Amino acid sequence: MLDIGELTEYVTTRLLSVRAYDAAHMIIDASVCEGIDVRAEIGRLLGDKLVAYIHLHNAKRGCFFCKVNRA
Repeated sequence: MLDIGELTEYVTTRLLSVRAYDAAHMIIDASVCEGIDVRAEIGRLLGDKLVAYIHLHNAKRGCFFCKVNRA
């Protein structure tokens, strides 16, 4: 588990699919961004109070990478 606000180098060097889910586990927003921009995208998505958590996927292969929880 990482500290609050911490991102691994792996995350910051990949093209990512960022998927936001509500408390009912339904996707309510999604985007694709470069890893260098993922911190800002996570912040934007968590700005929506309906977002319960976020999944990061490797965009090119589509594999699940990790879950982002609210602090």
